[in-house]
Amino acid sequence: DDAAFFLAASVTSKSKASSWILSIKKQLSASINNFINIPKSLAMRHQLHMCYLMQSTPFLKHEPDFGSVSTVAIDDYNHQDLLQSEYPSLINDSIVNRAMSVSIGGTPYHKEDIVVIGFSHDMPEFGQIADIVASSNEGPAFVVRMLETQRFNHHCHSYEVEYAESFKIIIQDQLADFHPLTLQKLLLSYTVFVAGSGEV
Repeated sequence: DDAAFFLAASVTSKSKASSWILSIKKQLSASINNFINIPKSLAMRHQLHMCYLMQSTPFLKHEPDFGSVSTVAIDDYNHQDLLQSEYPSLINDSIVNRAMSVSIGGTPYHKEDIVVIGFSHDMPEFGQIADIVASSNEGPAFVVRMLETQRFNHHCHSYEVEYAESFKIIIQDQLADFHPLTLQKLLLSYTVFVAGSGEV
């Protein structure tokens, strides 16, 4: 008798659970307007919602993390004219913070790293980070020495470059590619090695 009662109770509970699941399924089908693959629809909507939240909140937008910071008066800074032309708010008695490295959005940059400034005549324009600066009113900026791209070396899979005499102020958002590269001296020429299998 006990076994029969337990079996009847189990059947009843399974029936109620099935009825409840079917009811929930009908409600979900009506709310998401999908009657074929409900789990996929729910998973897709959940992932899209998470993407929306990550894009609309500072998920990876951390504050810049500087390494080995020193200060200098802008009057004593080597690139004073260049910096003040880019940031007119920097007056003569302003203090400039200089750093050996900075991490922006999880990407580390160091002095002497190579960055892609842009493109000209189907060739990338590179610059070498000469200094990393920031002030109380402005975020981190790179003082880069421009490099003249000569040609692409297919054998070494790198760009041959030469140092130019010009300097430029640039921030990360203005870079053509946010990944820093390396500069190597190969025989008598300088080369920028490109990561991966394709050209920049």
